[in-house]
Amino acid sequence: MHPKELVVVLGLAVVIFTLARPIARAFTTDEDFKRRRNVWIGLTACAFLSPSFWFYAPVAFAVLAWAGRRDSNPAALYLFAFAIIPPVSVDIPIVLVNQLFPLSQARILAIAVLVPAAFRVFSVNEGGVGRRWNSLDWILLAFIALQIVLVIPYESSTNTLRRSFLFFIDTVLVYYVFSRTLISRRTLVDALATFTLICAIYGAVAIFESFKGWLLYEQIRPGWGLLNNGAFLLRGDSLRAQASAGHSLTLGYTLTVAFGFWLYLRAHVTSKTLRMATTGLFCLALYATHARGPWLTAVVVYFAFLFLAPGGGSALVKGLFGFAAVSGAILATPLGDRIVDTLPFIGTVDQENVIYRQRLAEESWRLVWHHPFFGDPFVAANLEMLRQGQGIIDLMNAYAGVALYFGLIGLCLFAGFFVISTIRTYTAQASVRTRSPDLAALGAALAAGMIGSLFFMATASVDWVEYVLAGMMAGYWSLVALGQQTGAFSNAASSPAHLNRYAFGKQR
Repeated sequence: MHPKELVVVLGLAVVIFTLARPIARAFTTDEDFKRRRNVWIGLTACAFLSPSFWFYAPVAFAVLAWAGRRDSNPAALYLFAFAIIPPVSVDIPIVLVNQLFPLSQARILAIAVLVPAAFRVFSVNEGGVGRRWNSLDWILLAFIALQIVLVIPYESSTNTLRRSFLFFIDTVLVYYVFSRTLISRRTLVDALATFTLICAIYGAVAIFESFKGWLLYEQIRPGWGLLNNGAFLLRGDSLRAQASAGHSLTLGYTLTVAFGFWLYLRAHVTSKTLRMATTGLFCLALYATHARGPWLTAVVVYFAFLFLAPGGGSALVKGLFGFAAVSGAILATPLGDRIVDTLPFIGTVDQENVIYRQRLAEESWRLVWHHPFFGDPFVAANLEMLRQGQGIIDLMNAYAGVALYFGLIGLCLFAGFFVISTIRTYTAQASVRTRSPDLAALGAALAAGMIGSLFFMATASVDWVEYVLAGMMAGYWSLVALGQQTGAFSNAASSPAHLNRYAFGKQR
C-alpha cells in the first residue's frame, strides 16, 4: 500500500480534472466525462492500495466492463484507462500448460472494453464500414502473419496459438475498433480530447517527479512482488520522469502525440489563459522526461502540423520565427545551457548513448544483409558485442529491429502500413481544406502525429500509440469518404455555436 503517492497523484489529477472540465465540454458529454473520471480515480486508488496484481485485476475488469457498456465511445475509454498502472504483465497460471498468457492493463482493457465494442461494430453495418476491409487492413494482417509463420518451425503449436491470440488482442483488435468506431467527428474529436486530458494528468505527475526527485508510480511493481529494473534513470544529475508509462522515453513520446492533438484542440478553447497554460504544461512535462528523442519528435510534430493545417505556408513561417524567438530566450537562461548539454552530438551529457546508437545502426544493417528477405529469429546471438551493462541488447530502432528479425519484406509491410496511412490521411484532409478548414486541421493533427511517430521509431521500439494513431486515421478517411463532412462543417454535434470556425493561430 502506498497512500502517500496516491494522495499526490489524486491531488494533481483533481486539479487537472477541474481545470479541464470547461474545455472537455466542447468535445465530450458530461456523462462520459464524469464516468471516465470516476473510473480513473477509483482504479488508481485500487492500484496504489492493492497488495497484489491479482487483487487489482478482477476489480479493474469488472469496473471497465461496466463502464464500457455505458460509454458512448469505448475507444476513448480505452485511451483514458490505458496507463492507470505501469506496464506490468503477470502470467495467468493454468493446468496442463505452464501459463495461459501474460495479463496486463492493456489486455484487461482489450477483453473488457474492445471485444464487446468490436462485436457491436461488426453487427451494425454503417455504410459498410463495420465489415469492409481495405488495403491497410490486409497489410497489417500480412505483417502479423509473417511474424507468426517465420517462428513456427522453432516453437510448439501451443505457443504459436498463444502468440496468434496475443497479436489479435494487442494489435488487430485495437486497430479494428479504432478504425471502425471513430468514423464521426464527434467520436474522433472526443478520442483526441480524452487522450490529451489523460496525458495532461501524467504530464503534471512528470513535472512533480522531476522537481521532487520522486517517482510516484515506481513502488507499485515491487509492492506486487514484480521486478522493477531501471526505474530510476538520470540524465546528468536530473531524474527522468516517467509517471505510469514505465520509461521516460515512452512517457515523452506519449506526451508528444498528445501535444500534436492539442495543437488542433486549442483552436476551440476560448480562454487564452487555459490555452497558454496547457501548452506550457506539455512543454514542461516533455522537458521533465529528459528524453532527447521525444524532444526532437515534438519539434517534428509541431512543424508538420503547421505545414499541413489550413494556411500552412504563413503559419509555418510564423512558427519558425516564434520557435527561434522562444529558443533564443531559453538559451539565454541557465536552463538553456542544461538543454544544450543534453543534446546529441553537440552536448556533453550521456553522449555514450549516441555512440551506442551509431554502433547499433551500423551492426544491425550489416546483419540485415546476411538474411535480407525474411530475417533471422536468432540474430540476437550476433549482437552480443552490443550487450550493455544492464545485461540487455537495446534495439533502439524499430526499423532495424523489424528488418533483423523479419527481413526487408517484413520492414516493407511494417513501414508501409504507417506510411500509406499517413499519405491517405494527407490526401483526405487536403480534399476538404477549402470546404472545412476545421476538419482539415483535424486530419493535419493526426498526420503530424504519425509523421512524428515515424521519426520517433528510428530512435526507439514500437509503441501501442502508433497503432492507435493508425486506427484514428482510418476512421478519419471514413469520416471524409462517407460524406459526413456536413456534420463536421457545422460542428453542431460536439461544440458550441461560437466555436464553429477554425481559428488556428488566433481566436476571433
